[in-house]
Amino acid sequence: MHYIQSIVFFNAPAFSVMIVPMKITFELTTLTAYRDMTIAAFLIQEGYPLFLPCGGNGTCMKCKIEATFPGSPFAPKKDYLACQNTIGDLMADITAQSATSISLCLPDPATLPKEDSTNHKPSVSASYAPADPDCYVAVDLGSTTIAMELFRPDGEVIHTFSAQNPQQIYGSDVLSRIRSASKSSFTRSDLQRLAESKIQEGLARLEKKANLPDHRAIRSIAIAANTTMGHLLTGEDVSPLGHAPFAPGNIDLTDITSVFFIKEEHPPTVYRMPGISAFVGGDILSGIYALDMDLNPGWSLLLDLGTNGEMALARRKDDTLTIYCASTAAGPAFEAANISCGCAGVEGAIYKVSIQPGGRCVPSIIKNTPAKAVSLPSSLLMQQRLKESLKRPLGLCGSGVISAVSALYQAGLIDEHATFQKERYRHTGYPLWQRPKEEPLLLTQEDIRQLQMAKAAIAAGIDCLLRAAQITTTDLSHVYLAGGFGKGLDPNEAAAIGLLPKEVLPVTTAVGNSALTGAKKFLLQGDTGRLQRIQNSAREILLAEDPAFEALYLKHLNLPN
Repeated sequence: MHYIQSIVFFNAPAFSVMIVPMKITFELTTLTAYRDMTIAAFLIQEGYPLFLPCGGNGTCMKCKIEATFPGSPFAPKKDYLACQNTIGDLMADITAQSATSISLCLPDPATLPKEDSTNHKPSVSASYAPADPDCYVAVDLGSTTIAMELFRPDGEVIHTFSAQNPQQIYGSDVLSRIRSASKSSFTRSDLQRLAESKIQEGLARLEKKANLPDHRAIRSIAIAANTTMGHLLTGEDVSPLGHAPFAPGNIDLTDITSVFFIKEEHPPTVYRMPGISAFVGGDILSGIYALDMDLNPGWSLLLDLGTNGEMALARRKDDTLTIYCASTAAGPAFEAANISCGCAGVEGAIYKVSIQPGGRCVPSIIKNTPAKAVSLPSSLLMQQRLKESLKRPLGLCGSGVISAVSALYQAGLIDEHATFQKERYRHTGYPLWQRPKEEPLLLTQEDIRQLQMAKAAIAAGIDCLLRAAQITTTDLSHVYLAGGFGKGLDPNEAAAIGLLPKEVLPVTTAVGNSALTGAKKFLLQGDTGRLQRIQNSAREILLAEDPAFEALYLKHLNLPN
């Protein structure tokens, strides 16, 4: 038996429960059958989701829970790491404390993946005829975000939907989710359910906004995803992706309609976009296709600066298509997941940093000003902005991390090794925001080290691709920064810390979600031949086996002179 002592309500349609209890009490007698399970696995099974960015490796420390022992004469408190400690550990401590139950205080539900958003375009939807059955849906199933577009046969977007990927409770990166899925069939099944149900929810919301009667008004759906996300969606075994020889399984263009529609008559056809290898998936191939990199006679470089750091270098000369691609474990620093003050790029997050003479930080914060506020008298609007400026920022998002390190370097507060020049900053961190009697927001030396390792992995990967093609940065005609992070990145700040070579700045473009664009393009053009040719022409450079990678990585740990 267990009971909830206090609860916090929040909206989470993808989960099997609609509340996250802050404190739950379990009786000793009910725990016996679960002695060998980790606390995290037990809580998730019982319907209380935890956020495990490290995939249960015990490194992120974000599943730490505090326990008390009701009725114990000693009135102790004890901390447990839910992904490492077992139910057996709880049982032993209950007995040792002469108690019969244990109360667990779960982490703040704000650490769970946030609720999604549906973006409405009135001018587009106003002209939409509900009786028109020829609609399509493109989906980008990302490790962090799921993005969807409902559009007409002429490509005109009717509505969009975006949501945090609820699979993040099992890890923020693909390797963590591979490990989680490989440990138990329950976890693998739950990972499949979380992705499928969130996409189903997105379809339902898009249909409702567009006044569609049901799924039959949608002709077909295309889903672009990296190889791990694509396999988890279809419930396939992902354990081969976690060890050599990293067999990718089925990465061809695949009809996965049965995953979403079993009993419906005349359902839309659902395609999973083809991939290239175990770690260069359908999202990168879709990006190559979307940007016509397979048709461009000049060398083009595509960078998806996420946790997995996928990249592709392509050129078509005469009738020969050459593609080099790679994936590097950049880690979650670009998404600020392993930054002490890190947060998502949402309202209240610092996205840009400038430093005044004397070392004072001036942060720029993401704001979502209501339309009605714009019409306020200037005096009231000024008061409102002053009030907002005094509020403590939520944290530092991915682009803000790069901006902060770039600003610190250019201000001379860190050296070429990215080490703080002042000893107090090395020990306590640099204050990005501080007010009297409030806890400051600090960027620590370890935070900077995390970014150093991430940017070095990307920069070394770029060098390895260029070496494989026997070209230099001056031979590049296009550099595309893909994904939400790439769209918000300032290329000059990226070059200042050595993430991008400064020579490519004139040809660098942020292209947004190229994976989603590629899925959409496939639905409109149906060019399976081009997709097949891209897949067959791609040559993966395994950076772990490249003898030059380690030396290049160590070189790029430093900041450029």
